[in-house]
Amino acid sequence: KVMVNTGGNKRQVPAKRQNRGSRNSTDDGG
Repeated sequence: KVMVNTGGNKRQVPAKRQNRGSRNSTDDGG
């Protein structure tokens, strides 16, 4: 149910989820 598309919500998700979306890490740099 986690929408990685929502960059703003990305911070809301726990770090554990962030690890899984390592590829999305590029979004963080944006």
